[in-house]
Amino acid sequence: MRADSDQVQHVLDQLDTGVVRLADSGDIRFMNSAAEHCLLVSRDRAGGRRLTEVAPVPQELVQAVDNLREPGYSIRLHELKLGSELYDCTVHRTRDGSVMLEFHNLQWEQMRLR
Repeated sequence: MRADSDQVQHVLDQLDTGVVRLADSGDIRFMNSAAEHCLLVSRDRAGGRRLTEVAPVPQELVQAVDNLREPGYSIRLHELKLGSELYDCTVHRTRDGSVMLEFHNLQWEQMRLR
C-alpha cells in the first residue's frame, strides 16, 4: 500500500519529533512542522536549499551528515543547541542515499516524563 505525499505530510506533522529529509546532494527535500520549530525556518523557505543555508546548525551536526557511511548507518548526537532549545538528533542514511534527521526536543521529553 502506498500513501500519497499529502497523507504522509499530515501524519508527520502530528509528531513532536522534527523530521528532515536531505537529498544525497544535501538539499532539504522534506520537513515536518516540528522541524520547522526546531530549525526556526519554514519548509517553504528551506525546501531545495542546504541545511546550513537556512539555519544556524552546530558544526557537530554538519560533520555527522558529511561522515555518514553506507545506507543503514546512523549517528546519534546529544544535546545540540538549536535556537534556544536542546535536541538529541539521529542522523541516518537511507537505502536511496538520502539522509534523515530526527530531532527530539529535550525540554518536551522532560515535560512528558513529569
